[in-house]
Amino acid sequence: MHHYKPFRTFFCCTALLLSSVLGYSQTKLELESIVEKLEKVYVTDQLTRKELNEAQKTHGYGSKEFKEKLNAMNSQDSINRDIALNILDRFGWLDKSVLSVNANKAFFYTIQHAGLETQLKYKHSVQGAFKNGQVSNHEYAIFQDRLSVRLGKNQLFGSQTAVDNIGNSYLYPVDAIDSVNRRRAEIGLQTLGQQLKESNTKYDFPESNSPKYDITLIGHFWNTSNIGVADISIWDGEDLIGQSDSNGFLFTKYSFLDKDEIKLTFKRQDKIIGQQQKKKGKDFYELYVQINQ
Repeated sequence: MHHYKPFRTFFCCTALLLSSVLGYSQTKLELESIVEKLEKVYVTDQLTRKELNEAQKTHGYGSKEFKEKLNAMNSQDSINRDIALNILDRFGWLDKSVLSVNANKAFFYTIQHAGLETQLKYKHSVQGAFKNGQVSNHEYAIFQDRLSVRLGKNQLFGSQTAVDNIGNSYLYPVDAIDSVNRRRAEIGLQTLGQQLKESNTKYDFPESNSPKYDITLIGHFWNTSNIGVADISIWDGEDLIGQSDSNGFLFTKYSFLDKDEIKLTFKRQDKIIGQQQKKKGKDFYELYVQINQ
């Protein structure tokens, strides 16, 4: 538990600071209200994620209990964004001298757990807070990783994993993976191998030092019963890129070479079941294909 000085003492020493920080008619109760709201945002952000993880471990991914906790988390996230981002828009990222530890973290985790549009909007706010020591090294690294992954770019620290709709857990592609543990150690993170083991991540990033490959393809293939479908092959013209495994998952490297666009064809045995076009510009592409059967 984090402790901070009572407001009656705190306010006597910081009236001038608050005047410059809040920039409007301040009172002790106004600051207390802001801190209280932000602390609640942080607590509920962490609690709903803990409950979701427990539901996944106990009942399994995709279970009724898991879906209930996921919906509850998403609903709470929406409430938290309204509260924390409204405060951030009005007053900026308040100085850590006027916030408790958890109230300060509420800004970061609200943005970290928001969608791409929100993360891009508040990217500079996070950068500024990092420079001011209000966001730690490893928190900032995780924020960078998540933003990169959402933009289809390789991550630097390997912090971002995912579970698809058919239960396959995997690590998103990592840039220069041979040196990832050095980068992780510099910001106080455990080795990538330890992280993957503790999170029960099944699919690791395929390593390749060949300059031939410039993209990663992540394929998800399932039927109408939401069960993974094996042996779905992916082709680029006459070139076989790879095929899904017994879990309906594919993780492979490929290259645009001198092309700006590739047309991927999905086949089951010799029958074409779908096609997708991908334009150059990302480090990886996720392929989602439902098989009608």
